Amino acid sequence: MATTLGSLGFATPLGELSTLSDDQLAAKLADYKATGATWLRTDFWWDLVKPTASGGYDWSTVDRVVAAANAQGLKVIGELLGLPSWVQNGGGVAANVSAYGDFAKAAAQHFGDQVNYWEIWNEQNLSGFWGGQPDAAAYTQILKAAYTAIKSVDGNDFVISGGLSPAPDSGSGWQSAVSFLQQMYANGAEAYFDALGFHPYSWPLMPNDTASWNGFQIMQSGIRSLMVANGDADKQIWMTEFGAPTDGGSGAVSEADQATMLQQAITFQQNTSWAGPLLYYSYQDRGSGSWSGYSTESFFGLVHTDGSHKAAYDVFKNGAVPASSGGSGSTGTAVTATLGSGSDALVLRISQDAYLGSAQYTIAVDGVAIGGTQTAGALSGKGDDLITVKGNWGAGNHTLTVTFLNDAWGGTSTTDRNLHVDSISFNGATLSGGTATLGSNGPVNFAFVKSASSTNDTAPAMQFGTPGSWGQDSKVSESHLTYGSQDYHAFRATAAWGAVDTVKSAPASWAATNNTHLAVDNFKQVQLDLRAAGSTGLDVMAVAAKGGAITTGNGNDLITWVAHSDASGTGNTMLITTGAGNDTVRITAASLSTLDQYDVSNNGSLFNASYNGKYSTADVYTGAGTDIVTTEGSVRLVLHAGAGPVTATGGAASDTFFLGKGTADLTGGLGNDLYVITQGSGHAVIEDFATGADKLRFTGITSGSVTSKVATENGVSGLKVTYDSAGDSVFLAHVTKLAAADMVFA
Repeated sequence: MATTLGSLGFATPLGELSTLSDDQLAAKLADYKATGATWLRTDFWWDLVKPTASGGYDWSTVDRVVAAANAQGLKVIGELLGLPSWVQNGGGVAANVSAYGDFAKAAAQHFGDQVNYWEIWNEQNLSGFWGGQPDAAAYTQILKAAYTAIKSVDGNDFVISGGLSPAPDSGSGWQSAVSFLQQMYANGAEAYFDALGFHPYSWPLMPNDTASWNGFQIMQSGIRSLMVANGDADKQIWMTEFGAPTDGGSGAVSEADQATMLQQAITFQQNTSWAGPLLYYSYQDRGSGSWSGYSTESFFGLVHTDGSHKAAYDVFKNGAVPASSGGSGSTGTAVTATLGSGSDALVLRISQDAYLGSAQYTIAVDGVAIGGTQTAGALSGKGDDLITVKGNWGAGNHTLTVTFLNDAWGGTSTTDRNLHVDSISFNGATLSGGTATLGSNGPVNFAFVKSASSTNDTAPAMQFGTPGSWGQDSKVSESHLTYGSQDYHAFRATAAWGAVDTVKSAPASWAATNNTHLAVDNFKQVQLDLRAAGSTGLDVMAVAAKGGAITTGNGNDLITWVAHSDASGTGNTMLITTGAGNDTVRITAASLSTLDQYDVSNNGSLFNASYNGKYSTADVYTGAGTDIVTTEGSVRLVLHAGAGPVTATGGAASDTFFLGKGTADLTGGLGNDLYVITQGSGHAVIEDFATGADKLRFTGITSGSVTSKVATENGVSGLKVTYDSAGDSVFLAHVTKLAAADMVFA
């Protein structure tokens, strides 16, 4: 069996490369090569190169990309797929097997030794790529035709069956990879591919997770077992797509988890003889301004849209080091680095046992990653890396987590990559138990405590009482309270709920010593204007408030409102306005959250611990950052989306969503929800639009401008509603048609 140990590459859509200038394309593929990548898999679209049945082939678009890849020494895998209109209108792929064989032969002839690897279609067990209900018998016909045609041109060319999606069986256009492969074998496919293509996507699970629907588990159990049973044990499985998104709404994972997923996949690939190349989809985020909008499809990259690296970039680069390189792979030079900012300091002394490259790891405090992926330098017993982690942590208990990412084992104690935490200090004091040896991938936790007497624990000035009649400070306690395991600098009215009407703060400037975790508890009205914090990220908690206003600055802020009310009528609205940062707004109610834990026993007769939010409205204005808004219970959400992408979820009430300039991923929840659209609104996806209950309201848009058609976005079928000449649209997931009453024009 041919080995591909350490063989990594990228699966990149042709359109992401072909639209670049020659200089941009060369630079992009040079970046690919700089990671150590061997492969580039890209689309050779049948409908692009042969748009008419009677015309010839136009390879010019693909030629540019292939030539640029060859110039960088990248091996190209040509993915032969696509449905020309003359094929769609002529009975589909099954009725045009010979024509597809001609296409494959023409590709092999045209590219010669520029392309020696061919993949026959893509995710043919999904209707979105196949162009109709998946048909394993028909696919096997084109596989046979293409294999025969390519081998007739060059018998040494390598043919991979189309990468199967790890999808479940479904009557709505999906067929499981295992049952599809069974039918391929039943139709004689075994002699017509040199390797089997598979896409072992696992997110949000880790590749090592044993859940039956995990793509890696499907590949190892069902797919591999079928190959062995059908005499194909000597063939490899080429993982022609794998990845995980770090943004784009529901389902996205953290950058740290993306890195861990990739590391587990690489470790599997490097230690499994039947595992062929692992191709990561894709190198760079497309971002919300791309054709895929603000969706997970746009954020699979190892680098951000601005070119900055995610943690997974270093994992990929380290994994691409050939296993034959031998030696430790490390110079043993000690590293000195400072991560984060703030007045508190954790100092870690780190060393490693290096093998086939250096140990890599991440650092987090209280679950928040700091500094991305780190690469150890110093060798154990010969020195230490000095890593300083800074932050502003509130008084109380905290957890430092070091996660080892890239364990490697060559069978002996001298061929074993390990990570050592040799000591830790916090604000100059050595931590007891601050040592560990990490001999396998995963986290180790270290506890540390910050004293409540810290001088870095001031708060902005607060007023208590009613507007024009302040001075009820004696009825308020200032202390530290823990809400949801987070320590807060808290102000709490100690009398019955309603006795202190309002808390107000509007500082003109922000002190560097201010605690960034602030809570106000047991006040009817909350008036917090914290724009003075600027780019400092805040965590603001308003517990048991009836209404008011909370405004934050341009940091990455978290705003939580635990709603409470004693009666319907005025005063039940909380106005929340975020700035330009990446903000999260959480809206809940007293009976739905343990965050009101200090209120139940002393809040008096007006306090209702079972309140579900039925009188409350959250009026939320998001900004230019990437924002998330979630609503629980019966609190009504009125969302005013801003210039940045937003993911928003309503609760049980009838919510209103005003679309902004940015993209939006919206879930209305229960109730009759209203979505307000104006000219120039960004692309929106509505996940749960209910015809006959929810409504689209078009403001300044005529009914004649609105068209709709069945479409697929991010693998989900639904209805695309386009409402102006610029092509602005909203996608209604799982909807097939709208009634006239579902749309309102104003």
